[in-house]
Amino acid sequence: MQLSIFSGYFPYGLEESAKKIRSHGFNTVQLDPHFKDIDLSHGNLTAANCKKSARYVSRA
Repeated sequence: MQLSIFSGYFPYGLEESAKKIRSHGFNTVQLDPHFKDIDLSHGNLTAANCKKSARYVSRA
């Protein structure tokens, strides 16, 4: 069964949030674009931010 959660329940940086979400067994996440260390909201979604966030999530 797929377990999902909103990332907003984890008010940390992106990498720490990804690790905590994964450690709780969730395999699907709806991302809130605001993290303590990176802003992925409209107007701030750059190629560099996308690459940085992909690295964080894939390491979790």
